[in-house]
Amino acid sequence: MSGLTNVVEFTPTTFSQITVTSSSATLASLCGGSIIPAGAKHAVFHPEGDVRWRADGTDPTADIGLVMKSGQDTVFENQPSIFDTMELIASGDTLVNVHFFK
Repeated sequence: MSGLTNVVEFTPTTFSQITVTSSSATLASLCGGSIIPAGAKHAVFHPEGDVRWRADGTDPTADIGLVMKSGQDTVFENQPSIFDTMELIASGDTLVNVHFFK
């Protein structure tokens, strides 16, 4: 968790493994709707394959969207609103480990 600048100040809440597919889906739907804890402000994403994402209300595609690189942590600090709007897509079934913090 080297990406979190003040990890000792964060309280771990939920860990989830989600499968991102070639169809764009919201983070909430991929997590089953109940995995994102109330009050979560931070998250670490660790994909096992490249995943594209957007949080502007537009679906990512195979060519458009920001990339979460395979095997690298993508960290969101103090961004709770992004969890409600984030859409993800991959070229095939891709496992992503997600850990939420307060």
